[in-house]
Amino acid sequence: DTIQQQVTAKDGNLDAWLADIKLTDRDIVENIYLAALTRGPGEDEVAAALAPLTNERDPAARRRVFEDLLWTAFNSKEFLFHH
Repeated sequence: DTIQQQVTAKDGNLDAWLADIKLTDRDIVENIYLAALTRGPGEDEVAAALAPLTNERDPAARRRVFEDLLWTAFNSKEFLFHH
């Protein structure tokens, strides 16, 4: 429940990143990696994270893609090892 609340929280980091028109989708992916895993993503990780966004125009669907990325990071062994 705690992680779910963090991922979907209104007025949280994800909302701020999505609202910032200066940030690209790649920037948001990098922010997620830095916040959750304390490192930047590799090019293959960026490509995999951005793949679902290729034709996405719906803001709610776009948000869900980034929420899924957050969940993936939070459930990774790397996250558990560092936190």
